[in-house]
Amino acid sequence: MTASPTRTRPPLVRLTAPDRPPWHPALPLPAAILGPDGPPGRDPASERAAAAFYRVLAEVLDGRRPLAQVRPLLAPRAAALVADLIRGRPEGPLRAGRPRLQECRPGAVEANALLWTPRGCCAVAVRLERRRGAWVAVAVEAALPGDSRPRR
Repeated sequence: MTASPTRTRPPLVRLTAPDRPPWHPALPLPAAILGPDGPPGRDPASERAAAAFYRVLAEVLDGRRPLAQVRPLLAPRAAALVADLIRGRPEGPLRAGRPRLQECRPGAVEANALLWTPRGCCAVAVRLERRRGAWVAVAVEAALPGDSRPRR
């Protein structure tokens, strides 16, 4: 007597396209969100400030720029985190990636970017606020390779 072979995978099921695709009407967006002229745009100054912050942060973590030069642009808690990041800095030269921005309100923006190292990358998020005409980093959060939780 021979045993019948057992199947090791499920039987083949052929998927077919639906007869007609589902249709959902677009939801109207209120004028309060869009504004009178469409979606709100970002302030170009905030984009430049975020890009400059990440470039300078890479230089500070790399040792090419002293932290004392950047301290006026950092809130005390953010400066303490950057000083902590310097002590455990990744090896090799750092290169800042392109920041992604979200404007919270006029004069405040949250951004995130990757800092590339020869061994990988780390993610850094920052909240920048305009204070007395200058952009100041009020909160910084970093996820470095090897860390189990982000540093705040």
